[in-house]
Amino acid sequence: MLRVRFLFVALLTLGLVGAAGPEASADTYVSLGVGAPARVDGSLESRVVDDRSEIGSARLALGTRVGPVAVEARLFGSDLSADGLNLASASAGLGAKYFVPLGGGFEIYGGAGISRTWLVTEDSGDPMHGSSGVGIDYGGGLQFRFAPLPIGSAAIWLDFTRQELDVSSSADMPDIDGQLDMVMIGLSIGL
Repeated sequence: MLRVRFLFVALLTLGLVGAAGPEASADTYVSLGVGAPARVDGSLESRVVDDRSEIGSARLALGTRVGPVAVEARLFGSDLSADGLNLASASAGLGAKYFVPLGGGFEIYGGAGISRTWLVTEDSGDPMHGSSGVGIDYGGGLQFRFAPLPIGSAAIWLDFTRQELDVSSSADMPDIDGQLDMVMIGLSIGL
């Protein structure tokens, strides 16, 4: 099922990029967001209990926007530490967003992407350490675009992203699947 979703996201991304049209100009930006620790579901949830760390989630992206469509290279992750288990997720991926203007500089957007995710523990002997897999992410948000300087634009955004992952583990532990729900606030600055 994850392979079907992966193919759907890849085709959607290509379609969104083609929808912008050749007459639109491209704007490149860098984006940084932070949020609370991810909410966890699936078999990964059994490894993470309620007494969670408060370090949170973060995302760094480099993107190009053409009209209502943006394509991003993303690095994101979340601290999943709990009850003496120091665990974090780290992901690298590509994604696309489609923006709908609301007026007054406000926009809503939806997006999807594909990513490679690694689970990292402090104990390199833990069977989960170095586990990795391919997943998809999708979500949406609200942003406010403005031009603080004459040389470029900026945006403040609030984003919800769900990441579905299927992580292959070592022989000592079965494969892990799950969802990470991340809510972040961030800033994008035009380059």
